[in-house]
Amino acid sequence: MPSSRNKHTSIVSIGMTVLLIAAFASEPATADSSATGLSQGQQYLQTDFTNVGQYTIGSTANTILAAHYDSNHVFEQPSRFYTLSADVSQRLETNVLQTFSNPQPDYAFRVNPKVHTGVQMVHDRKATGVYADYSTIKDVFAYAPAGLNVPTNQVVGIGTYHDLIPFNGRHETSARLDCLVRSVWSGPNNHQSDILPSLYLARNMMLFTKPTKNNPTGEHPYALFSTTQLQMRSGLPFEGATHELDPIYTVGIWIPKLGAAAKPFPANPQAKEQKSETKKRFDTDGWTCTINSSLFTNYRDPPFHHSHPKQGNNQIISDIVLEHPIFKNTFKSPNALTFYIKAEPVFNFDSNKAKGLSGFDFRFFLGLKYALSKAPT
Repeated sequence: MPSSRNKHTSIVSIGMTVLLIAAFASEPATADSSATGLSQGQQYLQTDFTNVGQYTIGSTANTILAAHYDSNHVFEQPSRFYTLSADVSQRLETNVLQTFSNPQPDYAFRVNPKVHTGVQMVHDRKATGVYADYSTIKDVFAYAPAGLNVPTNQVVGIGTYHDLIPFNGRHETSARLDCLVRSVWSGPNNHQSDILPSLYLARNMMLFTKPTKNNPTGEHPYALFSTTQLQMRSGLPFEGATHELDPIYTVGIWIPKLGAAAKPFPANPQAKEQKSETKKRFDTDGWTCTINSSLFTNYRDPPFHHSHPKQGNNQIISDIVLEHPIFKNTFKSPNALTFYIKAEPVFNFDSNKAKGLSGFDFRFFLGLKYALSKAPT
């Protein structure tokens, strides 16, 4: 008889296959973008569907808070993993049409379900894996022209990654190389594809302060991270940069469990020695803070002649996110409902005052996110 674990992972695999088929076969509803003067789906920012640091943050979190595997053991058996999440948020936005002058504020409601699943193998403490992604973003605005509400952004992709410097307790610095191939639908006549190689870097740190009742050790773990990506956009998958070329640079800091009591895990009995107290792993409650800023340099027409939109621009998008779990289980099976607050200033420049690519915009989110996931074992 097959085990319940195999049944569970098989159901997830079947579900992911159905989602992939549905995404490739579906055609979004027709939208009239003439009322807004924007290209179809242009109200979505690149950070809405591009991971600019999440993989690094997640791996860093596992390094600081809970180890996925024993640092002295080598795992050759492939391990499946998945994350199913649903994100529901509302936001206030000061310049919804991204115009150089006469900004129009608005209120928006967003639904953002995601599926991420794959298989990972660990050799010599370095993880190598393949994965598949599917996500949908739907925004509904209160006052914007009706054409802005119709486009539904859909993203489906496959990718692979390899740890250059493994994510485990032996290394305070970690690095991962990732490559994602995806298709993006932002409207009925706006289907584009990307090849997105990425290099993720993280540095685990420890801040020592005066011991308190909630934190008798006075230790506060945090992580610095950076990401370098090259988005090569085309009309069809695997074509390369035929529509546009977008280097993306991200730096940030991740601070877990603010205002919570630290509970150190037992030391690994197989570890030879602990070189520093900063190697301890923590399981805590409280707020998690992530601060990051990304520079997008978008090269479109010229030199590329099939860009959508045509005008190139530069863009800085910063995110300040505070998250707090409402309920959760263990790290091995994190079924968590999380409340979050996010502030997102957007700076556009070098856009020739083009509508949809200009001016300053500020977005303030309040949301709930539920995630059901299985980590590699």
